[in-house]
Amino acid sequence: MCKQGVVEDVNHFISECPSCLTHRKRLHKQVTRALAGNKGPDDVAFKQMAPLAQTHLLLGQRIGDPKREDRIDKYIRKYLTKAWNARHEMTVKINKVLGKSYDIMAPPVEDYDNL
Repeated sequence: MCKQGVVEDVNHFISECPSCLTHRKRLHKQVTRALAGNKGPDDVAFKQMAPLAQTHLLLGQRIGDPKREDRIDKYIRKYLTKAWNARHEMTVKINKVLGKSYDIMAPPVEDYDNL
């Protein structure tokens, strides 16, 4: 999906991939608001964090404020859903070649002796 030709690891998908830029901007705006006035990393600190540090925070690093942590969790779930849904065409192509997990069926019980 990424036109940069890089391996799409978790950090790339959450913090760097240009194909997710629109959704990421919204996520960062929401997280910045959630962190405003927090005792831990504030909105300025979040903007200045390296992408890997931002990824850690977005994926559940504790900041000492459960309410804000819950809000950030909600925002990252929404981001991940939207970013993944944007890859619908790729997912369809992969499923066409590899099938879906619910397409895999176990052999009949009487065939287990022959495995």
